[in-house]
Amino acid sequence: MLSLCTTYWQVLLAQGFCVGIGAGCLFVPCVAVRPTYFNTKLGLVVGLAASGSSFGGVIYPIVLYRLIDRIGFGWSVRAIGFIALGTLVIPIAVMRIRVKPPKVRALIDWSAFTDVSYMLFTIASFIGFIGLYVILFYLSYFADERHITDTQMAFYLVPIFNAASCFGRTLPNALSDKTGPLNLIAPGALIIGILILCMIAVASEAAIIVVAVLTGFFSGVFIAMPPVCFVALTKDKTKIGTRIGWVLE
Repeated sequence: MLSLCTTYWQVLLAQGFCVGIGAGCLFVPCVAVRPTYFNTKLGLVVGLAASGSSFGGVIYPIVLYRLIDRIGFGWSVRAIGFIALGTLVIPIAVMRIRVKPPKVRALIDWSAFTDVSYMLFTIASFIGFIGLYVILFYLSYFADERHITDTQMAFYLVPIFNAASCFGRTLPNALSDKTGPLNLIAPGALIIGILILCMIAVASEAAIIVVAVLTGFFSGVFIAMPPVCFVALTKDKTKIGTRIGWVLE
């Protein structure tokens, strides 16, 4: 529907609301179903699953950038839609929950509000993501606006960032199976905060590329690790889906 939009409210409805709701309905079950299949190496499993969105963040921007001047905005967006449709058919066809809860879960898990560890981590994640989205949205714009790179290279900072994030979502997650997820996400969040502040001093193309690689890698730690942490913080595993869904809202 985005390819057919002609006014701002239509873009807001199609891209903002519909894509946002659809992505939430897709991401949360995909993450929540993993713990029902794995008791060990859960960090690696969730990291591999979460790395798919980073890989898509490499492919989709390049596809749009290469096609938009050749076939126009409408068909470029439709091409991305067809790619998404084709790749999503596979998980939709094969993904099944292994252990069903004994009864339908309540929409709101009131016990979560009295779980101090869960609530503190939820608040910390909320604040952390506010800071993280600064680099996600402004890395490319910052390089172009400050004339650190040309427009084309500024665009490719996004695929570079997402490519590094693929490794950041898998390697640390695999290590977390031995060290514990909370022992990794804390230093990872600290490092990504320092790197965001380091953008103030960036003045060359080489420096902005290094920042893109490093922030991409450590952002992967902060993005892919929380679901593993919530599994560790949730004693009743039948509530994992509800609790992850609530915190990712």
